[in-house]
Formats: sequence, C-alpha cells, structure tokens
Amino acid sequence: MSVRRARIVVVTVAALGTLAFLSGCSAAAPASTPTRTPVVTSPTATPAVAAAPTVRVPTTCDQLVPTEVVAGAFRIAVQPVEFEASRVPAAYADARAGVLTCAWSSVPADRIASDRALYGWVTVVPGATRADVDVELSGSMFGGSLPVAGLSETVESCSESGYQWCGFVSYPGDYAVIGGVWDYGDPTYESQSKTIAALATSSVPVVRALAAPAPLWQPRGASLSGAADCDAMLTGDQIQSATGLTGIHVVKADGGENALSTLRTNARVGSYSCTWIADQDGSVSASVLPGGATYATSTRPADAVDVSGLGDSAFRSGDTLDVIAAGGWVQVTFTGAAVNPDVLLQLAKHELANVGYPG
Repeated sequence: MSVRRARIVVVTVAALGTLAFLSGCSAAAPASTPTRTPVVTSPTATPAVAAAPTVRVPTTCDQLVPTEVVAGAFRIAVQPVEFEASRVPAAYADARAGVLTCAWSSVPADRIASDRALYGWVTVVPGATRADVDVELSGSMFGGSLPVAGLSETVESCSESGYQWCGFVSYPGDYAVIGGVWDYGDPTYESQSKTIAALATSSVPVVRALAAPAPLWQPRGASLSGAADCDAMLTGDQIQSATGLTGIHVVKADGGENALSTLRTNARVGSYSCTWIADQDGSVSASVLPGGATYATSTRPADAVDVSGLGDSAFRSGDTLDVIAAGGWVQVTFTGAAVNPDVLLQLAKHELANVGYPG
C-alpha cells in the first residue's frame, strides 16, 4: 500500500468512527433513565511512522516503460536490472528522497563495465524544481540539447563523439524525469535517438498524470542537520589535527557531475560527501545522510567490528568507520601508511559535532 493510500484509509476509518459516535448520541434517552451515561470512546490511534524512507513516486517501472516498449527501444536485447549504490551515505540520498529508478542492461549488473555493454535508465525525482533541472541542463552532459518531439518541457542531448551517451530531462511539474543510455558497443545517432525517444515518450506522460508526491519522510525525534559543503563536515584544521597531514585540500565534492545523487536530491535531504588529499601519502573522506540509519545497518560489511563511544552505535571495517546517530548515517575513511583506529575516531567525533549531533 502506498503512503498516500494509507493516509486515505486512516482518514476514512477515523471519519466513520466519528459518524458512528455522533449517531449513537443522537437517539433520545429512555424515559425511565434519569440521566445519560457518558459514552466512553477509545483514543484515536496515531498513524504509524514508517521506520525507513519509501519510494514517493506512485507508479512502477512496468507502468513507466512497459515491457513491449523496452523490447523495441534498444539496439540490442536488454533485461531489467538493479544496481546497489556504493557504500557511501551520500550515494543513498536518492533512496532517502523517495526517488524511483528503472534500469535495463544487456549484461548482468556486475558486468556493466565489460566490453560492448548497453545500459539504459529512467529516474523519477519527487519534489524536484525547475532550478534543479536548469542546473542539470547547464552541465556539459546537456550542452546543446534539443527538444524531444511531441513532449513539452523535455529536451535530449547526445555526446558529440561516438554517441556513446545520450540522455533526456523533463519537468512535468511535481516531479522531474531524467533518463538515458550508455552504449559501449556500436551505437549510432539513430539507435541512440530511437532509445531516448522511446524512454521519454513512454515515461513522461505517465509522470505528468501522477498525483503529487507524499511528503518527504522524516525520522521521529532529533535528527542530524547534515551538510551542504565540505567544511560543514570536516575543516582542514580538524583533519590536520586528527591525522597530522599537511597541505590538505579537497579533490572531490558532492556536486555537479560529481554528485552521487540525482537532480540535487542531496540538498533536499542534507546529504553530502567529500574527499581530501594532502602533501603526504594519505587521504580522508567523509559523508553524511540524515535519516539514513537503516541504510548503514543493512549494508554493514561482514568483517565490521563494533566501536563504542560514538553516536548511538558505530562499527569499523578496514579504513572506514560508520556511525549511526540521531537516525542518521555518518561515515569517515582514512587511508595512509597504516590504518589507525584512533584517527578514525577523532575524525568521526569532529564530523558528528559539525553535522548537528547533540550527543
């Protein structure tokens, strides 16, 4: 049952209960009864809050792009596939925001990088704005984009060399739709354009007709404030004091074409990710996802060991330390000459304080 339908059911049951109560009170009391006995009602149950985020797009992949459309869309045969996000909090920002992604591939998911593989996808982002779409269109991937025939608010773009990549973006209103195809075989402009046209003309009208998305899920109680840039997780001084590294500078931040999420969903859920390197042989990475605790526990590595004294719980695997705190997920990684648990501990304490953990 969808979140929206569940709410309708709750409201309907409450309304019926109220009508029953009122009709019971409207009847006159028997003449032999001098006073009326008060009617005792049970308190209305509070709707249960979901334990974890759910998809906020009220449709399915089969409805977005039916099997018969998929069969004729691609240059070679493909099958539906699911990909696991990399084990970094920011890589789960889409899931946290309730995004729906449908994907198809000519090879199994673990062989995408193999020669001549073809991979296509459509992603529907609830709550995306015109500004989010415009930022995507201003990037190099969509430079020189053209309108998709027959679809308003929809544009497509292809790479200029080899047509290895083609994509489309649409903004029907309450959602944005973005999709594309990577083809490592022998694509042509005609084959890529055919795929984009099929994916867009099938999915965009479906999304345009959808009801507004359910509100963004939030955990109960206190929550992390998250981060919107690298310094909001760890400052250079904090990294230097914890690791002894000097000449620290950012080499990758979670934005633009380096984003681990789609159409700036990271900003809507307070998620971010950064990597720093230094003059010496060493690097530090940090990431945060408010409300992402369930993703941390469900992806815990088999060799992880518990670490006490951090957040609500914490565990370390190799050079990475994960912390679950206030319903959120915080992660730090330190690579250097040797893994030092004490360094990870200090980095995690700094990050927890910076992203709003009150403990």
